Amino acid sequence: MKYFLSGMVLLFIVCLAQAQTPATWITKSTNPHDAEPYVAYADKGHPLSDTAVFALSSKGLYGTGASIAEVDGKRIFFHGGFRVWARVLPGDHNFRIALTQGTRIGESRFPIHDMKPGHVYEAEFLVRVKDFEVKIHDLGENPNFAIQVKDDIHAVSFGSK
Repeated sequence: MKYFLSGMVLLFIVCLAQAQTPATWITKSTNPHDAEPYVAYADKGHPLSDTAVFALSSKGLYGTGASIAEVDGKRIFFHGGFRVWARVLPGDHNFRIALTQGTRIGESRFPIHDMKPGHVYEAEFLVRVKDFEVKIHDLGENPNFAIQVKDDIHAVSFGSK
């Protein structure tokens, strides 16, 4: 699927069926609020087992900042900046992400359809000089996925089923 966006940003979305589980996927953040995913729904008591997580990969982003700017039209911002992962209810969701490297590279808006409970969806970036590509990978149910904030590792949790 191809999406052409303003500012010469080309977005490829590739949703893979369940990915093979190698070891552990780890992405990095400098925002202390990223110890837990941002909760992008109103019912904070909703069971974690009935949620999905969207996360930005830090692979290949040396000197480049990636952030989730919006989930379903709601701006996400905390004291230290934007977030790199968000928890959503199952179903269809719209995301806006931004990349910066010195001066801003660009942003992309895109949907992810049929997000399933217990799954992590990871956005991987291919950064070029003036634009970037995004590939969305469904890492499957209960993958070994974690966020590194400074020296601490925070694994994704979906509670008990």
